[in-house]
Amino acid sequence: MTSLRRIAANRANAQKSTGPKTPEGKARAADNSIRHGLYSRRTIILSNEEPEALEQIRHDYIQKYRPTDAAELIYVETMINADWRLRRIWDLEPAAVDFVVDAQAPEIAADAPDADNPTRTAIAVTELADQSRILDMLNRYETTYMRQLERAQRNLERMRQQARHDTAPVGAAVLEALPSSFKPGAPAQPGAETENCGNEAIEPAAGVPNHNADAPDSPSQGA
Repeated sequence: MTSLRRIAANRANAQKSTGPKTPEGKARAADNSIRHGLYSRRTIILSNEEPEALEQIRHDYIQKYRPTDAAELIYVETMINADWRLRRIWDLEPAAVDFVVDAQAPEIAADAPDADNPTRTAIAVTELADQSRILDMLNRYETTYMRQLERAQRNLERMRQQARHDTAPVGAAVLEALPSSFKPGAPAQPGAETENCGNEAIEPAAGVPNHNADAPDSPSQGA
């Protein structure tokens, strides 16, 4: 049993550890949270399953989707968990049928010695369907896990699309919404001419006297 003195010493040592100090250390710690963070394989793996197989599946998903933060990681972890459970269902169904086939073997050998393997399998599946709900249950679980996997894929892609939209330059979005004739560099429309806005003097036509030429600038000048 751990002594009280050892417990106190462990607590004191724990207070001295405040995590990584350098930028390199902090980057490694952040990377660890992405690679290991929210995932615990003990939550889905059984004692008779192979941890190496699960780790390989997880490695493949991480390499394919490359989550950049915890928000993306949770969707990737959901896909991993659903994938692993799907594979388990795919193993359980033939195992259940094989178990009944083996249990029926003595009876089949006595009653129908010429029965081939498909017939033996059909008899086993019939017994499972009549006396057990395991096949229906496995089918429901398969559908559930497949939906979980597909939903996580869609949500991850939707999140990434929204992130790309949020970080897009506003000017680019505005230009994209403009008609092509209003965009910079667009050619001038045929027949379009610049109108005189009244800022330039208008010369009188030839032979027409200009009555404004000698007009006083103001009423006070003509008095």
